[in-house]
Amino acid sequence: MIHVTSISRYPIKSSMEISLQESIVEKRGLAYDRLWAIFDKEGQALTGRKYPQLLDIKGDIQNEQLDIYHKSEKVLSIPLRATEHDSKTVKIFSYVLKGTDVSEQCNQWFSEFLQLDCQFLYQNPLDQRNVLEKHGGKENDVVGFADQCPLLLTSEASLKDLNSKMDKNLLMNRFRPNIVVKGNQAFEEENWSKIKIGDCEFHVNQPCIRCVFTTIDPITKLKDKDQEPLRTLATYRTDARGRVKFGMHMIPLKTGSIKVGDKVEIIA
Repeated sequence: MIHVTSISRYPIKSSMEISLQESIVEKRGLAYDRLWAIFDKEGQALTGRKYPQLLDIKGDIQNEQLDIYHKSEKVLSIPLRATEHDSKTVKIFSYVLKGTDVSEQCNQWFSEFLQLDCQFLYQNPLDQRNVLEKHGGKENDVVGFADQCPLLLTSEASLKDLNSKMDKNLLMNRFRPNIVVKGNQAFEEENWSKIKIGDCEFHVNQPCIRCVFTTIDPITKLKDKDQEPLRTLATYRTDARGRVKFGMHMIPLKTGSIKVGDKVEIIA
């Protein structure tokens, strides 16, 4: 039986994962997943590709607030949704969207942490960001501050297959999935187009194109000297344009809740 073995969210874009036993699934993904992000003063998103120290940041949802930790030290606490600031135009790579200031205290803390002027923003539900048509999005499909799509699914079988082709044993956290499954054949998930988990149904809409972030060890923050896993993936997991892929993006079709242990039903 194909089933869910882990669920993770990343409240702050490029930050440490938060492992969950269960989660609400909303239109823009797991509840509170990548609803906050750090942008420079020009409005460009700052990510772990260039700032791997963001992997030392953890955002934990407790008692109707976001507690922000640097390693094990709590440095900030903010209300989950309360903000009276106006939205501003920002970018995640070339994608234009809206973000809302949280507080000057947050801006100052992250500016000191990253040693550049930056702003810590929240995605107000009123400023919905559509999934682009080229990424499989339809009219009412929305996403938070994730790169392209609301959810990322990977499988244990696919990682085992990849590790068998390398001289190292990578953990799944290199790939930053929301949902990990077990019980399928390696890379079988690339053939799915619609699945059901718990109360929810998902459109499995496109492979996830992988970048240099996968070469950074989440613990040491060091880039792999052999450019793994990208080097090995490039030998056998590429799309028609030669881009390296691992895992599948998904868009919720029916919202609800999912939990570890849930069966994965392949609808199409």
